[in-house]
Amino acid sequence: MRALSSHIRRIRIPSLVCAACVATALLAYGTASESFLRGQTKTSESSATPQDASKKESPKFVKATSDQSLWKVDLHSMGYPPENHLLQWQRGLESFDTVDFLSDNVVAESFVTQEPAAGLQRRDDPNRARPYRLHAIFMDATSGAVLKTLEWLGDDLKMGIFPRHDGSFVFFSPDRLALYSPDWKLAKEVTLRELQEPGAALKEIAESPSGKFIEVRIRKDDLLLCLRIQTDTLTAQRDACSELLPFAISDDAIASALTPDAVHFSGENREAQPDVHHVSDLIKMNRSSIESLEFIGERGDLKKTLCDTPGIRSCGSPAFITNNMMIIRGADELGLLDITGLAEGGKPKLQFQKAFGSYSGPLGLSSMAGEWISTLGRPVRTSANGERFAVAMNAPQTAGTADALFAEALPAVDPSHVDVYDLPSGLQKLIPDRQCYLDAPCAWWIYKLANTKHQFQHIWGFGLSPNGEKLVIDSGGVIQVYALPPATRRAAPTQ
Repeated sequence: MRALSSHIRRIRIPSLVCAACVATALLAYGTASESFLRGQTKTSESSATPQDASKKESPKFVKATSDQSLWKVDLHSMGYPPENHLLQWQRGLESFDTVDFLSDNVVAESFVTQEPAAGLQRRDDPNRARPYRLHAIFMDATSGAVLKTLEWLGDDLKMGIFPRHDGSFVFFSPDRLALYSPDWKLAKEVTLRELQEPGAALKEIAESPSGKFIEVRIRKDDLLLCLRIQTDTLTAQRDACSELLPFAISDDAIASALTPDAVHFSGENREAQPDVHHVSDLIKMNRSSIESLEFIGERGDLKKTLCDTPGIRSCGSPAFITNNMMIIRGADELGLLDITGLAEGGKPKLQFQKAFGSYSGPLGLSSMAGEWISTLGRPVRTSANGERFAVAMNAPQTAGTADALFAEALPAVDPSHVDVYDLPSGLQKLIPDRQCYLDAPCAWWIYKLANTKHQFQHIWGFGLSPNGEKLVIDSGGVIQVYALPPATRRAAPTQ
């Protein structure tokens, strides 16, 4: 399986400035501010403190380097398998994070090892030896001290943990789901009956930014079944299916992109689309075709196209920040979309977009020599309070980039830097920045972590703390945490 790694070329369309545009921007600001406040999830009680919003200033832009971490822990001494990157990749990095925050105070890293080969066994023998072991290491977010370790055995590599951002988490494997309390005690365990049926296979998983829901795709014969799981009770309900990958979920909706980099797996025939031809494990699509982002809400009763190209250049792979705000991205552009009020007939509004790389080609076509964002490897991560998101950027492609570890399936195969954006900072302006270019100042962009001396050969996983004030990076069994500028509290808009 390999996603197409070439960049998407699009024609830049100049925009005109007029009085009507200013009025539209003012209206968009008001709507975005309201939706941002409504869409925020509660920060965990342990970190929430009263603050005087009127006195809180936007954080100043910070440039940091990868050697300036709060702490660094190498897990190879704790069993992380050396020189076996393929085993970790086969877990499915589009579904499982290797590292994340359970709360503002606890970081969790997980990795898989292969057990020694056993003799002939009966698959229905409950005492049979299992071929894989998932290891979870829980560390103090301030010091890196190891707080707890847990292990689970399984028949399948597709195992992982999903934080609920209050310290609790869900362990997922095709065999079972288990809910653990913040003190690492088993609270509940269930089996997904649909995964135990003959011919059933786990395809992909996505979690909502709040941690309240997990969406599971199961393939059985020629059918695709989707289940929405509530993480505090582990109850599962049938959900409307979006058959394309990449896809993302909020607490009440699904979004999926039809792009030239969409894929299908294991030879299955996914939803037929015009201008799309199935070849091996790729969906190949004419680069001149219109890309679009589809939205499904209210259990399938609400279906809309949120955007398409060239109307919105950044229209592409989705990532929800809250139920009302989402990131959209192509290979070399990033956008913020406000989707408030879709059920009442409202229309999506683009709040800002940022272009990467250079535009020196004819007719303004995007250069292929610039920095780029991975297609499938979850290169965008959000904070659970809905205020911040981080993006892992790749260095300009070289001849060997496309062949390295399935480049599009890692968060960053050749990381140059990780950027953090702050929604309150951008929305505080009376007329928010609609465009952020390259390294130019931008109200939304508050932090840049440069990969000094190629310290991160690859980024296998990364995440933001629930309050958005820490960043964790897994560079292949080496975990580092970085301090971010203090969180912003929304003040009155400024010019």
